[in-house]
Amino acid sequence: MQKLVYRAVATLSLGAGLFAGLAGAADAPAVPAASTASASESSTGAVAGDVTAGRRAFNRNCRACHQVETGAGSALGPNLAGILGRAARADGAFEYSPAFAAAAERGVVWDASTLERYLAAPTAMIPGSKMPLAVTDAAQRRDLVAYLATLSP
Repeated sequence: MQKLVYRAVATLSLGAGLFAGLAGAADAPAVPAASTASASESSTGAVAGDVTAGRRAFNRNCRACHQVETGAGSALGPNLAGILGRAARADGAFEYSPAFAAAAERGVVWDASTLERYLAAPTAMIPGSKMPLAVTDAAQRRDLVAYLATLSP
């Protein structure tokens, strides 16, 4: 079983309840299977990575804060359905930090490269970002991005 390697980049003061279910996140209802098109067939361009490994990684490590079902609303983080090709701060149901407002004003649009950079070091790319974790392993970032690409039109 492959584990994601994360590095904490911020301190959360939300208490233990937030991550109490993280250990069981793999047991949570599964994120919908990716479309039958491969990530490289996505309208947002080719994305290298293992979609299945990315879906497993998402269920294990990201689902506690993010939804990916269209219309599911937001949780502690924005809904990531259709993230590739979307402008930063485009989830109208989520209350973004001022840092994301500034990123949106700079014209940040999520493509595979931008998303990989953000996942590698969220607060370096968008200072003031509230995302508390970074994915430090490049292959694991590619897998996550490949999975997210399948959820984008």
